[in-house]
Amino acid sequence: MKEIVKQLASHDLLQGVLEGMPVCIFWKNRDCIYLGSNTLFAKNAGLSEPDEVIGKSDDEMPWRNQADRNRADDLGIIESGIPRIAFEESYTTPDGETIWLRTSKVPLRDDENHIIGILGMYEDITLEKQNELILIDSEKQFRDIFNHLQDTYYRTDIKGLITMASPSVGALMGCELHQLLGKQIAHFYVDPEGREKFLSALHENGGKVKNYEVQVRRMNGTVIWVSSNSHCLFDDDGNITGVEGSLREITERKQIEQQFRLTQFASDHAPDSIFWIDEQARIRYVNQSIKLP
Repeated sequence: MKEIVKQLASHDLLQGVLEGMPVCIFWKNRDCIYLGSNTLFAKNAGLSEPDEVIGKSDDEMPWRNQADRNRADDLGIIESGIPRIAFEESYTTPDGETIWLRTSKVPLRDDENHIIGILGMYEDITLEKQNELILIDSEKQFRDIFNHLQDTYYRTDIKGLITMASPSVGALMGCELHQLLGKQIAHFYVDPEGREKFLSALHENGGKVKNYEVQVRRMNGTVIWVSSNSHCLFDDDGNITGVEGSLREITERKQIEQQFRLTQFASDHAPDSIFWIDEQARIRYVNQSIKLP
């Protein structure tokens, strides 16, 4: 075994490849003893040259606290003959820092196809993993916010099909989210021309509308009022690809406004004189029947 390893390590072309690769490379015998490495691995182990790696075990390396795990992993590959490719593992450095590695290990075989050890390589992906964890946390925060929106977020494609909506759309439209996805949003407008009017408003206001009020019909047929803040979506060439925005139910507000208008109309046309005075004794309202001296 040692002769084979020495021959491999002394081969100029192979050694040049090992030294030129931007990953740590090592090989061990069946007893999980290191028989060689490239310089990058040796430096990673706190040694000066690859020769200093030879004869050592993981118990003598800076990662000795993970020696048992490494040995079990190595023996599993030696006994099964099955390589492990590009798996991720965490390590705790002697100073307590956690680092992440992407590791591959394959069985080494002699001319008679007997497994005589393993060849391994790894790269430090700590920064990549940290960025990945930051992204996952960011996505989780976004998802939490998205799932708990008070207003309803929606998106439609160029044909008006609903492609995305926040969970709050279920309460707004009285159905489950999956019942809306893929449906034509135009079908929910009370006014048959409601969708066309909405798109015209978008066009007239530079591709966006604010507080656009419209009546829509829920799944059970109930009619409600909603207010929309929406804008057009564009591709890289400036072509409209759809619409997205938020919806808020304003049915109660519209009913109050209607009641107020009816009350005001009744007051304006009442046969008796009606006037309102504020706390500073200022006249705020008089109806048509009042006759001031």
